[in-house]
This record gives sequence, structure tokens and C-alpha cells, in this order.
Amino acid sequence: MNKLLLLTWLGFLLVCLGQAQSFTYQGYLREGGVPANGAFNLTFKLFDTETGGTQVGGTITLDGTGVANGLFTVDLNFGATAFTGADRWLEMAVNGTTLTPRMKITAAPYASFSQNTRGIKVDGENIGIGTTTPTSALHIAAPIPILTIQDSDGSADQAGYISFQNNTGTERGYIGYGSTTTPHAYFFNNRTGGNIILGTAGIERLIVASNGNVGIGTSAPSFRLDVRTTGIIAVSGRTTSAAGTGVFGQVDAPTGTTFGVWGESNSNSGRGVIGLATSGSGNTFGVRGESGSTAGMGVFGLAYALSGSTRGGFFRSDSSAGVGVHGFVSSITGSTIGVQGISSSPSGRGVYGEASSGSGATFGVYGFARSTGGAGVYGQVLPTTGFGVGVWGVCTATQGWGVYSDGRLGASGTKSFRIDHPLDPENKYLLHYCTEGPEPQNVYNGTVITDQSGEAWVELPDYFAEINRDFRYQLTVLDESEEFVLAKVAKKIVGNRFQIRTSRPHVEVCWEVKAVRNDLFVRRHGAPVETDKPEHERGKYQHPELYDQPKEKGRNYRPEPTHENDKPQ
Repeated sequence: MNKLLLLTWLGFLLVCLGQAQSFTYQGYLREGGVPANGAFNLTFKLFDTETGGTQVGGTITLDGTGVANGLFTVDLNFGATAFTGADRWLEMAVNGTTLTPRMKITAAPYASFSQNTRGIKVDGENIGIGTTTPTSALHIAAPIPILTIQDSDGSADQAGYISFQNNTGTERGYIGYGSTTTPHAYFFNNRTGGNIILGTAGIERLIVASNGNVGIGTSAPSFRLDVRTTGIIAVSGRTTSAAGTGVFGQVDAPTGTTFGVWGESNSNSGRGVIGLATSGSGNTFGVRGESGSTAGMGVFGLAYALSGSTRGGFFRSDSSAGVGVHGFVSSITGSTIGVQGISSSPSGRGVYGEASSGSGATFGVYGFARSTGGAGVYGQVLPTTGFGVGVWGVCTATQGWGVYSDGRLGASGTKSFRIDHPLDPENKYLLHYCTEGPEPQNVYNGTVITDQSGEAWVELPDYFAEINRDFRYQLTVLDESEEFVLAKVAKKIVGNRFQIRTSRPHVEVCWEVKAVRNDLFVRRHGAPVETDKPEHERGKYQHPELYDQPKEKGRNYRPEPTHENDKPQ
């Protein structure tokens, strides 16, 4: 026969005495560690002490008592003189095996309660308080508060709580309040590996896992707060404060690759993080990133796919006066960079600008410098060998310019045109160089044939006199006869033309006129030949290597910027 253990005594609430000194007793049995079921032989005795002592009244034997899911209910009567006001202990045996310990029946309850006294009703296996028709093991019907738990140890610092214990009295969890020094409400699970679970409609909704992770929509949270949903928004943060923050993320660790906020989307058209400022006015930010590190990044965007038209960052403005990307460095010292673009691909673009409008004075890339020694756009190729281009301009329009300077155009090296070599266009380039001089000049030339009188007029453009001064002439006779033919300028330029005369008629003459440029730009700004270097360029060179000087003494030297180009881990 398996040993039966009596695990719980329901106490005086089940002791309901009438005039015949009878009462109803409800117990709970386990057999082999599980709730018992079936018919059992039960024996009850009443004693005046917890152990040993004298039996009070007779022995009650109830054979074949039905037990369902461990519960049974019996009516006991030890006689009219069994209860005199002194404490009594009830002993029970199951199938001949006596269970311990005995259950104490105190004097006050059994002397005061009857089956329907003070709102308590025992109806079979159910107990009712405030109701005569209990529908569950414990049914309480009362105006609020329905249940009050009060600490009675005499200390105002404590509060009552509900303790959940195992069969040895070890506390496995509790619900209650702390003290005045720790005024917290607790819902505590002391079980090793145990969780706290809240649910609605028969479904687990929130779980506090034993490792401290909190899950909403998941029974196995992987993070301190793990929210999962099939809805549109998993987490929503909102504030109505004029200085509020909808969602705030912070990492306090002073080292490591940390992230204040990490957003990730696996959709083929998803957004890892989207920021939206809906106000129609004000200095708003859709997304604002800040970094206090000496090597930090306010905003870092990374697209690490190895193929496809990806973008590390994408910025857009729909305003008629908007800016797609705006970079700003507030420091007034140091080699700072407003916007930096870097590409590691052998066919990449460090910075790519496009103005997609089909009309208007648009700019693919627009650079602006306010400094007296600044550069609106600065292009540099770092390798000292190869065929690099510091600034490359392309224009396919018939009246356009690949590179256009609205002002002086200078170069410290040679100036040339470069074309595919007409005799070997696949393997060679042909270069022709510009002729330099200490003053800006315009050149006009052509050929003319003198008339019967040996005279010819050369017509110059009608704007010639407006943009030129200090004219210089050169004539060359083209003649295959044995006769030596002379040519001269018979009349200087007047009214944008001059006259040539030859020593015999019908002579072909090549002519050239050079003049100093004298348009409005030159009249206002001049064309100096020698100038002093500005203060910030003194002691520096355009090409320091030609003078055996280090590169740091170059006029345009800037330390090569560093950058972080790794995938976040």
C-alpha cells in the first residue's frame, strides 16, 4: 500500500459547530506525490495534547470515503462533552496509517462558529463567505474592500503580505508591500528558474523571466525588454512636454562599440530607424545625433550589403528652399570637415552630387568658402604617381563648360589640352601646352590678298577696341616667285580695322595682331605679375618638394582625415 500524506489542514474555517457538537472537516490527500483518487478507509481520534495525551471521545471510522483530486469532506461528532473550551488536536489515519502531525482545533473558533454563523457557509467542498451558495473552493461576496491583509505585529513600519510556501514551509514567492524605508509593492517569485507571467484571454501577454529579461508578446525574451508583435508598431514613445523626448536611449559604458539606440529592419523595403518631425515650422529635427568623443560620430550610417544600389545615409528635403544634406563644424580651429565622403571601391565616388532638374541654374556640387584664403571646392589626389585628377568636370552640351572659372583661372603647373593621339588613339595621348606671358593678351590672325594697287583692309571684330589696348602687328608674305616682296602696315587700327600694303599687287599676306586684354574685368581687377603671399601662406610652398621641403610646408597641406569604415558588431 502506498503511503498517504496529509498535506494541508484548512483550519477553523472548516470547523462549524452546531448544538450536537458536530462539525465538517475537509482534507487533502496525496498518494505517491500526486492528488489521490478513489475510496479510502479513514479513522479520526480527538486528543487533548499535540502528541501523546488522552483521547477525548470515541473513535470515528469512515470506510470507503470517496476522494476526488485529493479532496474529501466528512462530518465528525465526538460527543456533546468533547469540546469544553480547551484546545483539542485531531488525529487521522488512512487505510490504517496514522498521519502526523495532529491538527490543532483552538477553543475560540469552535466555540463561536456554527455552520451559517457570521456569513460563513460550508457547502460540500466549497466554502462561502458572505454567500450561502459558494461556487468555488473559497467564494467571497462582500462590498469593497473584499479582502484585507493586515500585519498585526504592532509595528507601523510593516505591511501584510501573502506568502506562497511548499510542503516544508519554504517560501517560494510572495505578494505584498515593503516597509516605510522601502515602500515598494512586491510580486516576488523565489523559485530557481521561475518566471512571473501576466496574461489575458487565456494568452500569456507579459513575462518577467528569471534572468531579469522582460518580454511582451514572447515567452522567451532575449533582451532586458523584448517586444514582439504582428501589429504596425511594436514600441511607441510619446510625450506632450515642450522639452520632452519620445524615446531616449543611453549607454553609460566609457569604452566599447556601444549604441544608444539600435534600429534594425529585415524587410526588403524597411527602415532600421525612421525619425519624423511633423511641425510645419520651427528648428525641428527628424533625427539628431550627437557625440562627445574626440573621435566620435554624431550620426553613422552603414549599408554593408556587398551588392546593389545601397546608401549609407539618405537625406531628402521637399522644401523649395531646402537642403538635402547640411554639414556644419562649429569649431573655429583645426582641420575640420563640414561634409566628408569616402569610397573604397576602385570605381567609387567619395562625394557624388546630382541636380536632376532638366532646367534652371542648378549645381551638382556647390562649394562656398567665406575665408579670405578659402577654396569653394578643393580636390586632391594623394598618390604621387598615376593619372589622378584633383577636380574633374564634364559637360556634353555644345555651349557648356567642363570647367568654368568665374574669375581668374590659375595653375602652378603647365596648362595644356589633351586628346587621343590621332596616330595611335588607343595607346597614346597628345598634349599641347599654353603659351605664358607676364600680361594677359588677345591674339587675332588671318590671311588677306592685296588688290591691283597692292592694298588690303583687314576687318577686326566690332568689339575689338572695347576689350584691347597696346596693339602689336606681324605680317608674313606668302609668295613663290623669285622676286622679293615687301609688306607693311600702311594704316594702324582705327574703327576696328587696319590697312596692309605690299610692294606688288595680288600678294597673299598672313597677318597677326596681339593686344593687351583691356575688358572691364581687367580694368577693375588688374593683372599683376608679381604679388606678395598672403599672411597665412607665408613660409609655405605650392610645391614644397621642388625646394626639398617637407609636405607639411605645402600651401594646401591638410592632414589626411581618418574614418571608421567597419560594420558595427
